[in-house]
Amino acid sequence: MDWRMYSCAQAEARLLELYNDDGSPNDGLKDRTLNEDYAKLEKLLTAKYKSLRVDYQKLYEIDLRMGIFLYKTLSLGDAPYHMNLAEAFNTNIWRYICVEVAPEIVMLRWFKADKELPKARFYNHPTRIYLRSLWWYIHLSWQGNENDTIRILKENSTDTIVGLVERVGRRGYDVETCRMIMKMYGEYKGSMNRGDLFRNIMKLHTAKCCTIEPALCDNGREGYVRELFDNFKE
Repeated sequence: MDWRMYSCAQAEARLLELYNDDGSPNDGLKDRTLNEDYAKLEKLLTAKYKSLRVDYQKLYEIDLRMGIFLYKTLSLGDAPYHMNLAEAFNTNIWRYICVEVAPEIVMLRWFKADKELPKARFYNHPTRIYLRSLWWYIHLSWQGNENDTIRILKENSTDTIVGLVERVGRRGYDVETCRMIMKMYGEYKGSMNRGDLFRNIMKLHTAKCCTIEPALCDNGREGYVRELFDNFKE
């Protein structure tokens, strides 16, 4: 796939061609032209998102299932997409997708009447660009298949997405450790408030992984993550 990119400045200028400040469509929206691959992607993503809005009431349920669909489409599906990790980490690719390919989805999810355009969800806050955050949430939580991934994520919230995706270490994401954290968190049966527990776990992990290599701990990553959780036993 020849992924197209927008810089922050390009995305900002293009968004203003698509939408007015009040959220109403501008002339640029109806005049958009996408190549065949991106046109197909727009159709797939938009149709899926609209169907999810009918099937589910809670925003997190929509985000979760949209994330699963996005991840499978871009990284586990048929050609031409096959997004790799380097491409997924490239914010400019996601800016193009959100601004040019799927602006309707971003507006449906994030625009509120009498508010500014949700620029952070389109382009100017890398970890909060909407579709980028969903892709990384699923990638960092992936348990090998869709059913097991949904099973460990279904009790989470939109705050969990932010809390996971925004915790980027100095060396980037430790994907396998994140997946183990999400697995144990999804299976947590204790009495501590889940939101508080997750925030505490991620803060401690972010601090410890600066000096500790989880894979080299006793019992590897599983032992490292279990020790994180043991710090917050009640």
